[in-house]
Amino acid sequence: GVLLQMGTGMIVPVLPTYATSLGLAESDVGLLIAIPAAARAVLNLPAGRLADLFGRKRPMVVGGIFDGLGTCGTALAGSLPSMVGSRLVMGGGGAIAGPALEAYTQDVVNAYPHHKGRLLGVRQSMATLAWVAGPVVGGWLAAYGGVGLPFLLVGGATLAAVPVMQVMLPESRRALPEARAAAWARAQSGGGG
Repeated sequence: GVLLQMGTGMIVPVLPTYATSLGLAESDVGLLIAIPAAARAVLNLPAGRLADLFGRKRPMVVGGIFDGLGTCGTALAGSLPSMVGSRLVMGGGGAIAGPALEAYTQDVVNAYPHHKGRLLGVRQSMATLAWVAGPVVGGWLAAYGGVGLPFLLVGGATLAAVPVMQVMLPESRRALPEARAAAWARAQSGGGG
């Protein structure tokens, strides 16, 4: 979660310069900033359901892959349509991973009821520090390595974190096999989730 926060912080100050380097208008920059949030707004609710049906870890891993690919795609984009597509993939990945990450956090915090405030305080501090460091590091990297470098580093770091999560992160809540079977049966019959 901290990596995603820092990555977003690194990218935000660089995006206008990057878009301008491609010849895009200021209104296009606004669109590019809004696209991932729009994807999340549409997908957060169904993605949250995935975390309840299939456990927390799997959506975090899948979402991390999409987020990393979308961020790398943004670095390689050469036009408005390719950048919009990449930003949509990035937002979709964030929508899949985000609710699962929040649910995972709550699962861990609930396991230590006498330390909820302290645990949430540490998490909030780390996220806030990521927003402090991210823009500074992103601006520095763009100034010395080019405007695409922060996107490549954030995307690469996100993709590198995926196998680490898969191997080292224990599942905090496994879905019951009956719940998955019932959801599958409803989907096959057209009954939805």
